[in-house]
Amino acid sequence: MIELQLINPDELIRAWYNADFNKPVAVLDKDAHISVWNDVKLYALLLVLFAIVVVSMLIASLVKCVRGSLLDGLSIIKTKFVWDYSIQFFYMAYLKLCMTVMNQIDLSARDSYYWKAIDSDWAIAIGTLLVAAPLVAFIFLGTSQSLEEPEVKAKYSNLYSDVALYRSKYSKFYSIAFALRRMMFMAIPILFNEPMIQVMVFMLFHTFYLAAYVSVKPHVDCKRTGVEVFNEIVLMVFMYHLAGWNGLVADLQMQFDMGYSFIFIILLTLCVNTGLIVYRAIENWRHRRTVELNRLLVLEQFEKLKTAEMTEAEKKDEKVRIRNEFIQRRMQEGDAKIESELSSKAKAQPTKGAADALPSEGSNDSRRVVPRPVNTLAAHVEEEWKV
Repeated sequence: MIELQLINPDELIRAWYNADFNKPVAVLDKDAHISVWNDVKLYALLLVLFAIVVVSMLIASLVKCVRGSLLDGLSIIKTKFVWDYSIQFFYMAYLKLCMTVMNQIDLSARDSYYWKAIDSDWAIAIGTLLVAAPLVAFIFLGTSQSLEEPEVKAKYSNLYSDVALYRSKYSKFYSIAFALRRMMFMAIPILFNEPMIQVMVFMLFHTFYLAAYVSVKPHVDCKRTGVEVFNEIVLMVFMYHLAGWNGLVADLQMQFDMGYSFIFIILLTLCVNTGLIVYRAIENWRHRRTVELNRLLVLEQFEKLKTAEMTEAEKKDEKVRIRNEFIQRRMQEGDAKIESELSSKAKAQPTKGAADALPSEGSNDSRRVVPRPVNTLAAHVEEEWKV
C-alpha cells in the first residue's frame, strides 16, 4: 500500500494533537521500525473517515428537506458497508494483520530490545480477532440455509462471492480456507528457523491446498479456476527456486542461472493474469454492446408499432412477443456451459431449487429444468428489459 504523506495519520496527529507522537527513528536496526501502529494506521484512518461520514449524514438527516435522500443513503450504508464492505475490508487487511502479529511474536521470541508490552498486547488482541473471525464465518456458512436469498446476499455476499454453491457443499468455505492459508504461511517463518525447513513445510501445505482446490473447484467461472490453478503451480515452482538457493543446489553458477528462469516465470505470470484482465474487460464491453444493440432493436420495433394499422389488443400482443424475443435472445447469450453443468447437476441430484424451477401444468414453458443460479440469470435479463 502506498502511504501518501498528506494522509499519513502520524502527520495529522503531530499537527493537531501531540507534536512528539511516533516520530521517525534514525536507527538502522529494522526492529526499531516494527510497531502495531505503523502497520494499522492507514486502516484506522479509513475507519475514522467512514465514521465521520456516517455521523455527518445522521446529523444532516435531521433537516427535513434532505431527510428522505439521506435516510436512503444510511439504509444502503447499513446494508452494504456495515456488513458486506466490512467483510471485504477485513479480508483485504487480513494478510497485513497476520504479518503484524507474527512480527510481534518474532520480537518477543528473540527478546528484542525494541519489544514493547503495549504492542504485544495489541498483537494478542488482533491475533484473537484473526482466529475468531474465520471461526464465526465457518459457523455462519455451515449453518445458514439461505445463502441464495437476496437479503442474505446483500449483507454477506463477500463471504462467498463467485462461489459455485451448487457444485459442492465445501465450495462456500473457500474464503475461510484462503484466509487460514495466509495465516499459516505467515506463521511458518516464525515456527521454523531453518530456511530449507521453511520451504519444505510451505510446499507441503501448499500441495494440500492445491489438491483440495482442484477437487472442490469452488469458483463458478472456469477461467478463474484455471488461472487460480496456474498461479498455485507457479507459486510451487517459486518454492523450488527458493529451495535451490537454500542448499538444494550447491553449484553457484547453477544458482545464478536459476535467476533467469525465476525472472521468466514472473513475467509469464504477469502476462497470463494481465491477459485475463484484458480479456474480461473486452468481454464486458461486448456484453454491454450486445445489450445496447438489442435495446435499439426493441425501440425500433416499438416505433414501428405506433404507426402500424393494428388494434390496441394486437399491439399489446405484439409488444409481449417482442419482450419474449428479447428475453430469449439474452438467455441464449448466457453462459451455455454453466447452464449445461447446472442442468446435469439438477438431474443427478434434484434439489429444492430445481423443483421450484419446474413449469406448472399446462404451461407452454419448455425451457430446461435448472436450479436457482439460472433463475438468477433470468431475473437479471428481466432487469435489463425494464431498463
